[in-house]
Order: sequence, then C-alpha cells, then structure tokens
Amino acid sequence: TQAFVGSGRCVQETAMQATDEYMTGFTTKAVHAGQEPDSDTHSITTPIYMSSTFQIVDPANPKYVYGRVNNPTRAALEANIAALEGAKQCVCTASGMAACCLIMHLFRPKDHIIASVDIYGGTANYMMDMAPKTQGINVEIADLSDESKLEKLVKPETKAVWLESPTSPLLKIHNIPAIAKFCKEKKLILIVDNTFLTPYLQNPLSMGADIVFHSCTKYLGGHADLVMGAVLTNNEQLAPQIRKFSILLGPCPSPMDCFLALRGIKTLALRMDQAQKNAIEIATFLSTHPKIEQCFYPGLPTHPGHELMKTQSRGFGALIVIRVKGPLENGKKLCDSLRLFTHAVSLGSTESIVNIPTMNAYKEKPFEIKQKAEPDDNLVRISVGIEDAQDLIAVSYTH
Repeated sequence: TQAFVGSGRCVQETAMQATDEYMTGFTTKAVHAGQEPDSDTHSITTPIYMSSTFQIVDPANPKYVYGRVNNPTRAALEANIAALEGAKQCVCTASGMAACCLIMHLFRPKDHIIASVDIYGGTANYMMDMAPKTQGINVEIADLSDESKLEKLVKPETKAVWLESPTSPLLKIHNIPAIAKFCKEKKLILIVDNTFLTPYLQNPLSMGADIVFHSCTKYLGGHADLVMGAVLTNNEQLAPQIRKFSILLGPCPSPMDCFLALRGIKTLALRMDQAQKNAIEIATFLSTHPKIEQCFYPGLPTHPGHELMKTQSRGFGALIVIRVKGPLENGKKLCDSLRLFTHAVSLGSTESIVNIPTMNAYKEKPFEIKQKAEPDDNLVRISVGIEDAQDLIAVSYTH
C-alpha cells in the first residue's frame, strides 16, 4: 500500500508544483510544468532515466522504487499532462488502448456501460468482444449526439457513460456539460476520450467529466514516433484505483517514449494552431469541390455541431472527413495519388495523412456498431498536418 500511495503522492506533488502562480498560459505550462532543471547536472531537458530499479534512501517513504511503479521521466510527463488538462492525477500507459483497458478495470462483472456509437475501432472491439467475455461487462452502443435519449438507456446496473467528442469518423459533437450533468444526477461515471482536440482546445474535466483519456500517440506526441496513452481524473475515489491498477497490470510506457512525449508537448499549441488553420482552409476548399459529395468539419458553419462546439471548445481541431462521389475505388485512388498526404493509419502528426475509415480502424468495429453508425466506403479521413496550406490545396486541385 505504501508503494501505491508513495507513487501517487510523488506525481501529485510534482503536478501541484508545476501549476504555480507563474504558469497561467497553456504553452508556459506545456514547456515548464513538471520539468525543473535536473538537480545534479542542471540540465534544462528532463533526463531519460533508463533504470528498472532505484536506490532506496528512505525505506519509510521511497520516492522511486521500481520501473513498473514509477520513473522520474514518466513522473515529469504525468505532471505535465495533468497541468494541461487541469487534473489532480495523470497515469501514462504504453498505448491508447492500454489506457482504455486500464479504465475498463474499474468495472465489475454485470456492470453496464453506455458508449457512443462513433468510438475508436479498437475501443469498440474491446468493449463488444473482450469485455463481455473476459470481464463480464456489458456495453450498450447508442447515438449520444442527442443527450435526451440517455434517460431511456440507463439501467439499475449502469455505471458509466463513455464518449468521444468529436467522434470518428463522422465528427459528431456531444454536449459534454449536459451529459456530465445527467451523469452526476444518476451517479454515473463520465469518461471522455479527448484525443482529437487535446487539452489545448478542450478540457472535459472542467465540464464535469470524471475521467479523461488520450492516445498520446496522436497530437500530444505529434511526430509519429511513439505509442502511448494517458488517463486523467480529479475524482478522489477513482484516482487511487487507477494508480493501483496501473501498477498491478503493468502497462507502463518506456522512459524513452516519455521523453519523446515531453518534447512533443512543448510545441503542442503551435502545431495545433497551424494544423487547425490549415484544416479550415482545406475544408472550405473541399466543401465546394465538384468531386466531393459532402465535407464534414466542425469548423464549417454548415456542420450540425458547429454552434455547440463553439460553447465547449476553443477550436475545431484538424480532422476533416469527406464523402467522395462515386464508388470505393475513387476514394482509394484519391488516397494513393495525393502527393504530400501520406496514405496511412493514425493521425495528429506533423505530416498530413489520409485513409479510408472502413478499410482501416473502422473495420475493427463489431457488426452491431457498424449497423448503428451507418458508415460508407466513400468516406476519406484527412488528418491535416502543419505543412503550408497552399501546397496542400494545390495538390488537391488535380484530383
């Protein structure tokens, strides 16, 4: 027990020190939170502590013990992300799916979870396949873009609501404050995947969410060179459980990946500003393109969630989804022939990436979710990078 408490206290104290009176701006926190100059060498860059075990100086209250329990590089990263998201605790994991699985271990057999229909394919697959078989947890998929429907979905055994906003692939927007209010009234845990907007553009905890998680692989890392997740909370009952499970299950990221994430986060605001600026220009161009049937981007006034998003977010992000006219082959040709846009999975990197959701992440989704989400093979997802917008638009003119 002392190891659990010690590990959590270490990170929480660092996080509190990281958010002192001098750090009021987002980028100031991104650069400095959790990252004091090294006490021995005075290096301004957080060292990579490649050590599996640590000398115990104070047996009664050891600061670092074992790499699975805690690590100085990881502690700095956790304090940094916690400061950005406004959380009292952050636990980093070896992947976004590890973060998802860690959260799922908070629930018990026969518990019921309501999840939004447009969730990440890997999350959906775990919820609908592995969770019922291995944990006895029942997950019900529903369209939560109309929060008034939640009342009819709640059962006596319901314990949580799980959502993304924006969603993937159709970029639907959920009313996070309204759903949070409903969950508080019903004593349900609200879990929000904040990967697409990052703490720079949206903070679900401040809107009433109980748990926020990220795939740090995407925008937080931002350079397509690491795989990592993070789970954050301000809930005093959930925090020690999340920390304890992370130690016992062992989904810890490597010190090297933590170092890369810290480096990436320093430029998060700059990258998001540029990528979002590009996305607005590209979405405006694509919305009137003769070969595009429909363009989904929350930053367009025609998007059904545009006004709602303006009330709960500080931006619209850098993801665009288009519906290409014609057969599936047209979408394939577009992805394979665009220069500067790499045909690949994932998102949030400095480079612009395109893919067809039904042929990649979405194909992981169980049949039940596919039926409710009603996707089509004509959809192409664009993760807009930080290149010059005029160059990205120029290569689109020829297609």
